[in-house]
Amino acid sequence: KRDGLNRKKGTYGDQMSDKIMLTGMVLSALPVGEYDKRITILTRERGKITAFARGARRPKSSLQAATNLFCFGTFEAYEGRSSYTVVKAEISNYFRELAMDLDKTYYGCYFLELADYFCQENNDCINQLKLVYQTLRALNVPSLSPKLVRVIYELKTLVYFGVYPNVFACTSCGSREQLWCFDEKSNGVMCRECQPGPVKYPLDEAALCQRPCAGNAQRADAPFI
Repeated sequence: KRDGLNRKKGTYGDQMSDKIMLTGMVLSALPVGEYDKRITILTRERGKITAFARGARRPKSSLQAATNLFCFGTFEAYEGRSSYTVVKAEISNYFRELAMDLDKTYYGCYFLELADYFCQENNDCINQLKLVYQTLRALNVPSLSPKLVRVIYELKTLVYFGVYPNVFACTSCGSREQLWCFDEKSNGVMCRECQPGPVKYPLDEAALCQRPCAGNAQRADAPFI
């Protein structure tokens, strides 16, 4: 008993609060000690969190498969001062199909790493969680090129975190007409009047035709494709 409250002692010394339920996906998993795991979960309720799974590396542990990369489901955990302790998990999608294709596995790991990089601890990242889940599902659609899926994922991630390039108006004068090249220094497109000379990244005519629809990518509830 401490400070008048009954607390359970965490696996790694933290004092834990009441049990909570979290829905999310495992972004990374690392071995800790002889049998434990340290995992990063992107959750709907708490954003990105760090959690420990005691005994998850034991052969008969119920958490062995549930704490691997790509696992999406519900995690039962206790919250400590600086981390969480997962005690139970119900996985609704293991994304086992990705493990059958090495290229798709590489793409999937890249998507998880990018989400881990942009998402901050305990911040609202529900849009990114939805995007990661939808993107991993898209990798298993035969009619979709993994390269196309990657580009869409990268663009939407940049949009969600406000670091996307300006592709709707000239970064110099603000004009929406005669946009014809991308400028690295200004991180956006430029018109012919502001950048008349030779350019390194001219815009494709097809991209210009689709430009008015590109704003839909900023909607959090917009369909993946």
